[in-house]
Amino acid sequence: MSNWQRAAAPWPRPDFLPRPVRPPALAWLCLLAGAVALAVALDDWLAVESQRGDLAREIERRQLAARPRNAARPPTAEASPTTVAAAAAIARRLEHPWRNVFEAAEQRPAAGVRWLRLEHDAERGDLRLEGSAPSRDAVLQTLDALAAAPGWREVLLLRIESGAAPGLPVQGLRFEVRAQHGGVATPSEPR
Repeated sequence: MSNWQRAAAPWPRPDFLPRPVRPPALAWLCLLAGAVALAVALDDWLAVESQRGDLAREIERRQLAARPRNAARPPTAEASPTTVAAAAAIARRLEHPWRNVFEAAEQRPAAGVRWLRLEHDAERGDLRLEGSAPSRDAVLQTLDALAAAPGWREVLLLRIESGAAPGLPVQGLRFEVRAQHGGVATPSEPR
């Protein structure tokens, strides 16, 4: 026996080794069915994505068509007298010298007087101040200083009452002042 014949001889197949198993025809059929289902699903997905893109472009086109292009403004209606008066009142409030009012109120109190509340009506120039003071003399000094200051008129003490105010001893006083302020610049402010 030659070497070639020995090489061509089959390898021994012991019976304890598993034999190679070829997949049955049913397995090939299932694989083919899965591939077809995958192809159909991919085709459906591509069709839906295409429709979604078309719908998005259509929505954008309609939104652009719905926007007015260089539309002429509608004619403005004549302003009523009440509207004109309200606009003028707002303009006067904006032009009011608020800074002068606040600075004037802060520069004039006597020692120990604290302002707790300030209400100001820019239309009438009416100013209400509520404060706390350690004594009646401090309240009176504050009233005199406000009455003598430029721009202040009709400085009146509306009420004064004793009682504990925040940060003051029990003998502290609370008072309320009404005055007219014309918004004249205070001496510390350049004109």
